Amino acid sequence: MSEDSGVISLEGQPKHQPTEQTTRLVRGMSSMGFIQKDICTAIGVSIATLHKYYRKEIDEGWMHANL
Repeated sequence: MSEDSGVISLEGQPKHQPTEQTTRLVRGMSSMGFIQKDICTAIGVSIATLHKYYRKEIDEGWMHANL
């Protein structure tokens, strides 16, 4: 709550924007067998956000890890 206005902001965190760096990191960590919780911690997102923006990278990394 802002002390100036007395109004509570309901905006929350800014929308996540995937970058080339985070995309490579997710794919790499997934291919090395890191659990999703650890990947989330590394890039600073929730599980839901990880799934929303990086589902392809998780699946590809997992497939690569299991070859």
